[in-house]
Amino acid sequence: MARISGVELPENARIDWALTRIKGIGWSSSVKVLGESGVTPDSRVKDLTIEQISAITAALEKYPTEGAQFGGISKDLKISQATEASGMVRGFRSGAKGPVVMPAPSEASERP
Repeated sequence: MARISGVELPENARIDWALTRIKGIGWSSSVKVLGESGVTPDSRVKDLTIEQISAITAALEKYPTEGAQFGGISKDLKISQATEASGMVRGFRSGAKGPVVMPAPSEASERP
């Protein structure tokens, strides 16, 4: 089995389908990666050479995959939890603890 981006790819699968097993790589991204690396999409994973695997790995570095894709989300959550713990809340009205003012309905939107 070939290991690309920390994912074991099935040996008998075509490489264009096998790349979609990597989180963050879909069908269209898989075809683009194979085009950039010069590997034919109909080749099997077990038939890949080490040079082809390294070319695919180099082409995959442009795309956010696996942990890199979700690292920013956890960072944002930690920042928002820290601001809430310190008493800061996002948004003007929630910080003022006042009512949210809704605009009055216009005459066109009123129903008879």
